[in-house]
Amino acid sequence: MIIAKLVKEGKFLNCLLPEGIYADLRNLSVARKQLINKLNSAKNKLISILDEYFPEFEEVFKNILGKAALWVLRHCPFPSMILNHTKEELAENMKKAANKRVGIKRAEKLIEAAQKSVGVKYGLKGAYIRLHSYLDEIEFLKGQLETIEKTMTNCSRR
Repeated sequence: MIIAKLVKEGKFLNCLLPEGIYADLRNLSVARKQLINKLNSAKNKLISILDEYFPEFEEVFKNILGKAALWVLRHCPFPSMILNHTKEELAENMKKAANKRVGIKRAEKLIEAAQKSVGVKYGLKGAYIRLHSYLDEIEFLKGQLETIEKTMTNCSRR
């Protein structure tokens, strides 16, 4: 009775479902938004590990997902691991990873931060596995996001 009364009084909305390209873009837009939320969550988890085990990392690398920073996170993410390398080794590897954009100064800054670190020194094996898991997740989500954005671009060109 209530529905019939509302229809009789003209108090209803027409639901317009998108068709064709607009339906595709709507679905892709929803998927993109969900991926961005997942990506932000994975980044936050990564940051939480760094805050616990190497809080000075963000002083050395402003962008923790930059190429040089990612190389360090993949190969020697904790102060004790960094101190096992010479500054020349670190500089050379970061140069390769970042297409020669970082060098010896950044390596020196990283070693200095590792020496002065107040991070937790125990449970590194478990933290290392968690960290790599989050890095893998971030890499995977970035790939999916790139695919969705390319598809959106192709849809809008039709």
